[in-house]
Amino acid sequence: MSAGENDFILFFLHPHFNIRSGGILSIYFLLEQTKSMFPTKNVYPVTIAKLPSYTKADWFPNDYNILNLYLIKNKISKNSKVIVHVPECYFEFFCQEIINSNLFDFASQVTLNILNQNQSLMPVEATVIKYKYLFNRITMTLCFEANTNISYSYLAYPPFFISSWFYNYPIDKLSFDTKEDICIISPDPNPLKGKVVELLEKKLDIKCVEIRNMAFHDFQNIQRRAKWSISFGEGFDNYFAGAFMKSGIGFSVYDPLFFPREFNSNELPQTVFTSYQELLNNIESRIKGLDCKDAYENYANNIQQLILCHNSPEKVVKNLEGFYNMVING
Repeated sequence: MSAGENDFILFFLHPHFNIRSGGILSIYFLLEQTKSMFPTKNVYPVTIAKLPSYTKADWFPNDYNILNLYLIKNKISKNSKVIVHVPECYFEFFCQEIINSNLFDFASQVTLNILNQNQSLMPVEATVIKYKYLFNRITMTLCFEANTNISYSYLAYPPFFISSWFYNYPIDKLSFDTKEDICIISPDPNPLKGKVVELLEKKLDIKCVEIRNMAFHDFQNIQRRAKWSISFGEGFDNYFAGAFMKSGIGFSVYDPLFFPREFNSNELPQTVFTSYQELLNNIESRIKGLDCKDAYENYANNIQQLILCHNSPEKVVKNLEGFYNMVING
């Protein structure tokens, strides 16, 4: 991979939404690793706005100030190679801001990489094609391997799977004996959530903690303490997979858009279900069967290893290097 002091690799963030989300944490992990790979390039989080609402993500510790393209565009020469990573949900907003800010010269030398972190949030093909003329080329990286078979006519290369990992998120080896009768509940809406929580609290005497507006280090501390965790969202997310990274056990519902191929829908692990009704019907017996040291630790370790085959910091770094090799040297 070539280096250049005049080259830029930028990560676009919305100027007015200082959102607490796993997507932001995964972007910051990519930012951190990119900066490590290219110490002589200009690697920054950026936004576009005359007056951004914030200039730093303040809900988790980090050393990155978010720069404004209004202020740094003059530092980008005509000979600069520029890659801008844009989350799929902000693609159209980013394009509109390019037009509104008259940044056509800047955009014309940009390789715009769509960060496809959630296929269900991807803009439709007609929307991307509408704005394709603005950029030198468009590429795409994928968080979820299940989406690698989807074709996109507007891409310069096929979508590149890099997986995902969270910024400042260690894998913690913890004993069953240190765990408490706590179940983490994801904040996603679900019509059966109340019944699941009621069952856990009243029948199993498990304290349920729904995560809302929590600092990331506090969330990790709860993950380290909690025996259980339930995803009411994507399924293969930090409320499920992340529980195992903290030596806990996660419950979820299988979704082929997000789960890796290592999870077979015909033979799912015992804490992954085909519907939330099935989860509600079976979670009591599954918890009782796993709530002893040997069963708990064996299951938690086995699923952790299965997850790490798909998601690990080392895998993300290796795949990200492959993506940059393709885009920069291809």
